[in-house]
Amino acid sequence: MIGAVVRGEGPLDPSPHLAQLGRVGAIRFRGFDVPDLDAFATVVRAAGAPLPYDFGSSPRTAAGAGVYTSTDYPPAETIPQHHEMSYTADWPRLLWMWCAVPATHGGETPLADGSSVYARLPASLRRRWEAKGIRYVRNFTGDLDLPWQRAFETDDRAELERRIAARGLRAEWRGREHLRTSEIRPATLEHPVHGPVWFNQAHLFHPSSLPEEVREAMLDLFAPDDLPRTATFGDGTPLPEDDLAEVRLAFDAETVSEPWTEAEVVVVDNTWVTHGRRPFRGPRRVYVAMTHGERS
Repeated sequence: MIGAVVRGEGPLDPSPHLAQLGRVGAIRFRGFDVPDLDAFATVVRAAGAPLPYDFGSSPRTAAGAGVYTSTDYPPAETIPQHHEMSYTADWPRLLWMWCAVPATHGGETPLADGSSVYARLPASLRRRWEAKGIRYVRNFTGDLDLPWQRAFETDDRAELERRIAARGLRAEWRGREHLRTSEIRPATLEHPVHGPVWFNQAHLFHPSSLPEEVREAMLDLFAPDDLPRTATFGDGTPLPEDDLAEVRLAFDAETVSEPWTEAEVVVVDNTWVTHGRRPFRGPRRVYVAMTHGERS
């Protein structure tokens, strides 16, 4: 079972509890005095230096001190399970979330054990994906999805080029404001405690994640590699849609969730445990920060 609850009062120092993350995957801190963004940022810094959301894939708003809105996607949308930034080589090891205002209805952040997802998938599927890897393609045009300025958190082209090189991305300009990047990543990785983990975001990037009418409209407008984002096997061949359906079923079977409580802080072992978001009604304010786990 993923997750443990730590209850307390007064200021929160998460450091004494982080050793159990390797066993429980996620810790919910409830009842502590975390009244505002500054207090949440202090909690995060007690465990590690906050990371920028550089090369992010979802719309977020910076709140300062390395803290961001969890996502700016509309309330009616479901965000499927994923490891944060598993589509790139430099992913955060720890994901931190703080709930300022719980939704009136829904809005949970479900979790799933990536090693159990791996074990649930057919061995033939795992072998196929592990042999080929996953190629992620992103097109930054400013018309659909994020513009490159927001994704890379800079509007300076020289700085953009530096960040692209630092990440080892393949990149090409296909127009003055049209940047295409691609990167080939493994479909799985080896967690130091739990063994092989299903660690990719192919099912999010692939157009089959879109509602059917949206997908048809997008494919009428764009060639596959011109979509705002897409995923193929590492050799460029298409991902079988039957495989993607199996992956989604495996995540569904392994997902657990609990409602948010006000001022609750959750820390997740992002290399082992995935997260998502359920649709909601009413106000909901959840913030996120990312670290590699080292003390600053």
